[in-house]
Amino acid sequence: MKGYCGISPRTVILRATDDYDGDWLIGPHYPKELTNVTGGAVVLKEFLQIGTDNVVFPNITVGTGVVKG
Repeated sequence: MKGYCGISPRTVILRATDDYDGDWLIGPHYPKELTNVTGGAVVLKEFLQIGTDNVVFPNITVGTGVVKG
């Protein structure tokens, strides 16, 4: 995360998430070969604002000056 970022209440930033398409089991208690977890970095550039109740998924860069509401 770079400088001057605003992240509002109830914002969720995920580094990993399960695959909910119905072909895989969901949860950490199942063997890895039965799940399809997607994970990766979340990069937040400078001078951005993320509004209330937003979800930021893995493998994404939120660019400089972005306002996500």
